[in-house]
Amino acid sequence: MSQLAATAAAAAAAAAAAAAIAQERPSSSGSSMSASSASISGAAAITTSDWVSRQMRRRRKEYTEPFQVKIKLVSWNVNGKRIVGEDLTSLLQEDSEPGIYAIGYPACPLLLKRRLQEMDLGKSAYVVYDPSYETEWAGAIASVLGDHYEKVASHQLIGLFLIIFANKALIPAISSVHKSHLATGHFSLLGNKGGAAVRLQCYDSTICFINVHLYHMAEAMSRRTADVRRIFNELAFDNGEKVKAHDHIFLFGDLNYRVCRQVEWH
Repeated sequence: MSQLAATAAAAAAAAAAAAAIAQERPSSSGSSMSASSASISGAAAITTSDWVSRQMRRRRKEYTEPFQVKIKLVSWNVNGKRIVGEDLTSLLQEDSEPGIYAIGYPACPLLLKRRLQEMDLGKSAYVVYDPSYETEWAGAIASVLGDHYEKVASHQLIGLFLIIFANKALIPAISSVHKSHLATGHFSLLGNKGGAAVRLQCYDSTICFINVHLYHMAEAMSRRTADVRRIFNELAFDNGEKVKAHDHIFLFGDLNYRVCRQVEWH
């Protein structure tokens, strides 16, 4: 469950808070302060903008309202299969509707994000983009979610597919949707492995969804970790933002980490 900062309160409230903070700020030009005493080290110096930003964060409850959005993440390695004959009902439906679905799979009463791995394994997928797989899966997902969900975005990197749906009640709050990917496969270049990402703004909070498919060899844990680090540091959207710049980050998919431990399910 994520708490998103909503601009439910009027923008005037934030302006009033900022004005009040500006009035509270102590003056640096008092008569008792000499030029030498006013000269402090750069590490200790606090600029006006820094000070105002800290005070705004401290008083954010005065001009923002938290808004909870339920997000369901779903991950499914479909091994190159087409959607014909597949029943996605048990995979997608929830007793309480999510706002966000990520498939991979994210689900929320208002927003849905979904992620698929190995959607298209044919060799031609490396050189020719075939939208038919994406069209089939998007249509099948939409048919289960119903008319009250709307597709926000989708992105495909070879066999990686990420799609996001949102409840129509949440659509007006979603903006700044961007897509990107980073390939980490053969020679650290090809897209048989890597990450497909979608970022968006929901109210005043930024969210980044990353569907990943990491290297599969059991002894290659260090490579998987290095590839995740590359995705976080190098994947960039066309608005210039990178993964770490977002308020909420969801990384999921076929991580291929081998956990050598028996797990008891209750």
